[in-house]
Amino acid sequence: MDFFSAQDDAHSRTKLLVVYFVLAVACIIVALYALCMVFYSYGTTPENQPVQWVIWQPIVLAGVAGFVVLLVGGASLSKIAELKGGGGIVAKSVGGRKVDPGTADPDERKLMNVVEEMAIASGTPVPEVYLLDREDGINGFAAGYTPDDAAIAVTRGCVQRLSRDELQGVIAHEFSHILNGDMRMNIKLMGVLFGILLISIIGQGLMRAGFWGEVTSRRRDDKGGNAIMLFGLGMMAIGWIGVFFGRLIQSAISRQREYLADASAVQFTRNPDGIGGALMKIGGAGSVVNHHHTSETAHFFFANALKSSFGGGFATHPPLDDRIKRVMPNWDGQFKAPTAPKREAPKPPPIPSASARHKVDPLQMVAGVGAIGAAQLAYAQQSRAQAEESLGEQIHDSKQADALILALLLDRDSHIRQKQLDWLEQDGGKALAQAVRDDYPKAQAQGVKQRIPLIEMTLPALAQISRADYDKLLKRIVKLSEADDEVSFFEFAVMRLVKRHLGRKFEGAHAKTKVISSTAPLREHFAMLLSTMVWAGEPSSIAEADKIFAQAIQHAPVFHGQVKLLPVDQLSFNDLDKALDVLADARFGTKRQMLAACAAAVAHDGEVTTDEGELIRAVAVTLDCPMPPLV
Repeated sequence: MDFFSAQDDAHSRTKLLVVYFVLAVACIIVALYALCMVFYSYGTTPENQPVQWVIWQPIVLAGVAGFVVLLVGGASLSKIAELKGGGGIVAKSVGGRKVDPGTADPDERKLMNVVEEMAIASGTPVPEVYLLDREDGINGFAAGYTPDDAAIAVTRGCVQRLSRDELQGVIAHEFSHILNGDMRMNIKLMGVLFGILLISIIGQGLMRAGFWGEVTSRRRDDKGGNAIMLFGLGMMAIGWIGVFFGRLIQSAISRQREYLADASAVQFTRNPDGIGGALMKIGGAGSVVNHHHTSETAHFFFANALKSSFGGGFATHPPLDDRIKRVMPNWDGQFKAPTAPKREAPKPPPIPSASARHKVDPLQMVAGVGAIGAAQLAYAQQSRAQAEESLGEQIHDSKQADALILALLLDRDSHIRQKQLDWLEQDGGKALAQAVRDDYPKAQAQGVKQRIPLIEMTLPALAQISRADYDKLLKRIVKLSEADDEVSFFEFAVMRLVKRHLGRKFEGAHAKTKVISSTAPLREHFAMLLSTMVWAGEPSSIAEADKIFAQAIQHAPVFHGQVKLLPVDQLSFNDLDKALDVLADARFGTKRQMLAACAAAVAHDGEVTTDEGELIRAVAVTLDCPMPPLV
């Protein structure tokens, strides 16, 4: 699936969600108004007289409508705001336990390895991972607003009953939801469902209150408790309207996305037996999640998590046999009885060649955004295996990961490197300086192509440090980068990756809510970005730089004639950093053109250096466009 089109499609589905939500609220208003009119008619009819039915009371209707809109709308908005904290909140709401990135448990280690490999292959940060310990069914989900705050949760049955290939198929399916904007839609849907279902929850409360009121009223010889209980019963019945529309919305929004995610999983892993085998085992073992919040989160899951789905008519997921036949056309129709799989390790592919230059097509670079190929997955498996073999659990230890990041920034020149270490000792003490010094040979041994994957694997550990330590880490990254009086593309990429992936947690930034549709506020910032890319290729003259710029801007027609090449002495990484923060709010269609122009600028000679590739990837990440590694 095309990444940028998928983001636009997610926006269109948001409009559909609004339509369903308005329809649900309207039906609840009508039903609650009818209930109020029944009690109003009985209450105003004299005793021993036929009931005088009252149908039209504008004041009552206005009151009911205001009550429902404020209650349902307010509850939905409140829930959505609560969920802006990221996918971990959703995982915890259904009993998820966060998995330690450095876990030694074999099942949890298998899970973490598969997630890390998929993250490296897709160019996204490694998400938080949660385990639903009490759930024996085979299921899982991804949640969050963006790849930066995503979380993946799986059931205990998923990690214990699936082979590594089958687990990889499930995780690949969930990464498709991360990459194609489905998570953001699911978060909003969860908030909407909470508001709609609140009427039923209130009805249950009134039923309980009415019961105890009835007990009291018998002593006082009045009917107050009985009336409250009956009204509560009516509210519960109306609440089923909310349940009905909730299931309808989940079905309409989710089912087609599951087919697409299944297809993406096959595309990512090149192994239909993986996700197909997982689906067959679900047919044999089930996928029900027994938690009281499952109804609100059912649309997140890999497979149907509910015990009932109105006979299948409003199921949140397509039928299992249909999903299996689509990925395995020759399936014999038999489900699998799950058994504990043998402990197995992935077969590491050959170590990729560490070429410093890549022959690339700029348009193919942009087309690869949000996709994973077999080469990227093989590269990710090797990168993870190589990092763990040489660095052990250091990449998963929050107390050691920061030293490893800083070691990657030490200069090859011994005099500059000593200057950096002396400053580190003054700023953080001898222990920190010594740890960075010890890590330098290990970091260098990883090779230029392993540097970005290494950073991505340390992010879950770094997410556990304090805000004060995060601020210190950023300051130290900047200081080490400037030690030789200039900042390289790699050094800038490190700063952007760490700041982007961890900033939402430590700096209080949430998912973007505004979108800049016009190009006017973006022009000067895009000029800064594209000019940096042009000069990054070290053109031999100003005339050549102008030619490269003119060719690159053809890939961004929305800016054609509006921006010009900036002189090299007007560029700085500090200004580029600020420009990227603004450009991140652009429409995805505009982002596609900006990335295409940048890729054309650095690849004007048909090749991209490793440093240029890392800079392009850092820019793409900033724009919420995960770009796979160049392999």
